[in-house]
Amino acid sequence: MPTSYMNVTEDRAIEEFKKKIEQEEGVLSIEKPEPPDILIKTRKNRIIWGDVTSAFRTKELAKFLNKHGLYNPGEPATEKVFPEHFDNYPTYISQLKEEIKTRIAIKDSKKSYESIVSQHGKGTLILYIDDPLFSPGDLQHLLANNASFLPKLEKFESVYLYVPTSYSIGFGKKEVQKIGGLHLLE
Repeated sequence: MPTSYMNVTEDRAIEEFKKKIEQEEGVLSIEKPEPPDILIKTRKNRIIWGDVTSAFRTKELAKFLNKHGLYNPGEPATEKVFPEHFDNYPTYISQLKEEIKTRIAIKDSKKSYESIVSQHGKGTLILYIDDPLFSPGDLQHLLANNASFLPKLEKFESVYLYVPTSYSIGFGKKEVQKIGGLHLLE
C-alpha cells in the first residue's frame, strides 16, 4: 500500500516545526496525540502544541496531488489543474487567500482542540502550501499584507505557512532564491 501523500506532507511540516522549537528552546519530548498533530515539551518546561493542515488553491489541485502526488503516483494525469495561475494572477492569489482563511476557520472551530487549549493554552497552526506554481512572489504577497486577511483566532496563537524546500531561479539572472521552510503570518 502506498504511503499517504497527506501523511508525508504533514510529517515534513512537523519536522520543520520541531527544528524551530529545538533551536529556540530545546526539545525534551515529543508526542503525537491526535489531536493535535504534535505536542512538544521544551527544555524551558513549556508545552507547545501544533496542528498541520494543507492549503490547496483549488479543490482540483488537492484532488490532483492526492491522486498523483509523489508518494501515490496513481493514474496518468488528465485533469487541467493549473491554467488559471497563468491566465489571471490576482485570481490565483485571491483563491489562495480564501483557501488559507477557510482552512484556518475550519481548524479554529474544531471542538476536539478544546481540551488541549484548556490544558496548555493556544497552539500553533501550520498551513502546508503544496502548489508547484507557488513562487517567492506569492510568498511575499501573502506575508506583505501583515496577514490582514486572517480571521480572529480562538485556539491558535500563531499561524505559519510551510512551503516545501524549493528554489526559484530568476530568468536572465544568476540569482537563486530559496523559499522553503516555515514563514510566520503576523
